[in-house]
Amino acid sequence: MLASAAFADSSTANPPSTTPTPVIARPIDSRVMADKPGAAPTLTATPLPVLDESEKKKLLSEFQKALSDQRSALAHQEKTSMKELSSVQSMKKKKWLTDQKKERHQFFETHMSGPERRQYVQDYQKKLQDFDTSSKAETATAKKNWTDRALSLKQSQKEQETKFNTSVSQGIRPSMTFWPAGN
Repeated sequence: MLASAAFADSSTANPPSTTPTPVIARPIDSRVMADKPGAAPTLTATPLPVLDESEKKKLLSEFQKALSDQRSALAHQEKTSMKELSSVQSMKKKKWLTDQKKERHQFFETHMSGPERRQYVQDYQKKLQDFDTSSKAETATAKKNWTDRALSLKQSQKEQETKFNTSVSQGIRPSMTFWPAGN
């Protein structure tokens, strides 16, 4: 009973206000100035803080690590993709061989003469060779695509690194667009 009375007293002591909470404006950036009242703000050229040597080294180190991580991620994607392709091709070959075995048994049951069987076996060997060739071509195409992606990444990283180093050597904090993006 006392707790409810205390609650009733506290709720009447501070009734909720009906006035809205004032919005606090952010401080005005010194680089933004208005030419005239009511005019759109314009940017003025104020110097950005210059990086000291320890910050430069730290930024360069972090950037190199980010580039390395990006290359490692691509290599990992390639490895898993090629492994998956290999397992898919293995399953395809296994299924193809079982299907061919069924066909061969059916053919041999109906065709008893040697010349027909020899021709069938020669045709089978040709089909097997074509199947293996197509699998190898698929693997080679996938490897070439991954090699092209790696070369493209290397080229883009080289460009990013040049821009990043130029910015850091000038003592300016590099733009976030120079940092490596996720794949």
